[in-house]
Amino acid sequence: YPRHSLEKSLRIPIAILEQNAGKETSQDDAAGFLGLTNAKGPFLLEVSSASKYGFLERPGGGLLKPSELAKRIIKPKSAEDELNALREAILNAPVISEVYKHYRGENLPDRKFFENTLTDTFKIPVEKLTEFIEIFSDSLEKAKLIENVGEKQRIIDISSEHNSPIVDTTSEFKKLSKAASISP
Repeated sequence: YPRHSLEKSLRIPIAILEQNAGKETSQDDAAGFLGLTNAKGPFLLEVSSASKYGFLERPGGGLLKPSELAKRIIKPKSAEDELNALREAILNAPVISEVYKHYRGENLPDRKFFENTLTDTFKIPVEKLTEFIEIFSDSLEKAKLIENVGEKQRIIDISSEHNSPIVDTTSEFKKLSKAASISP
């Protein structure tokens, strides 16, 4: 899974856009844009997270470049464009998207049951549960995919929105209608 939240993973693409006009740059230069002296360890982990969300492209030769998805978030043409891009990034992130799809349209279970599902179904190591839950929650909040309903948190199902370009509900309904039968 990305080891940084959605918002934190935008740090490198923002730096490249602001300090290099969004052109491809070396990893060392990108680290320098952030005030880091080397492009090792934590910086590479941040590059990995940004790549998993789809914010960075690697044109080759150790170069980094902000993706079109990152540009739609950093310099949106409308609020809707930014929100759709954030949601698309959630669906790009490996384990985060799987957990989102598992719970979309439902309330998150109590912490104990949520942790059990994360370890058993999604193979999140026990020692990483707190970190994953924080990244998952922060990222879904940024993309407005989680809402508080009373004392529970509900995961918003974007496939039910009429203007969602991400999920084709029409073909899903056709498949379901063919499988459904009505009898007296």
